Amino acid sequence: LKAQEAQRSQDSAQEAQEIAALKREFINLKDREAGLVAREQGLRNLEFENAAMRNEINQLHAEKEHSLDAISHAEARIAHLETLRTSDLGGSTDGEALKRQNQLLLDQLEQAN
Repeated sequence: LKAQEAQRSQDSAQEAQEIAALKREFINLKDREAGLVAREQGLRNLEFENAAMRNEINQLHAEKEHSLDAISHAEARIAHLETLRTSDLGGSTDGEALKRQNQLLLDQLEQAN
């Protein structure tokens, strides 16, 4: 009878050790799962930020192209007005109008930048 009790006690102790080991393994697995979930969320956030940055880059590129077009147009118009001014076809009244147009184009050029 004592031998059976000793065996049961030993079996019970062994089961308690196994249960404790399984609980530790369970806790470690849950911690690992939580870490993986956090990492996945972090990567999803980076993916979202990356898409937002790509959209912003595309928008800035379009704005830059628009500005370059406006600059080219203003430069061509200024060159044309300067050509008209140097040929001195219109007298002082036309000269004043050319100055106003030139200033207007310079203002547009500044706005484009």
